[in-house]
Amino acid sequence: MSDNNQRLNNSVENKTKIFKNGVQSGTNYVQTAIENAVEPTRDATQNLVNNVMKEHQNENEK
Repeated sequence: MSDNNQRLNNSVENKTKIFKNGVQSGTNYVQTAIENAVEPTRDATQNLVNNVMKEHQNENEK
């Protein structure tokens, strides 16, 4: 009986370690992705174009 209980305890501990390692790996992946995020050039250019167009519209409405 005690041998069987020991195997069950080891199994639970191993599964817990695997789960914790998976969570940590996922956290590291997401954190790295967030820290290294770069805004695409097209978005920055599009924002600039949109702002200039809005300024011109506002000037024309005055």
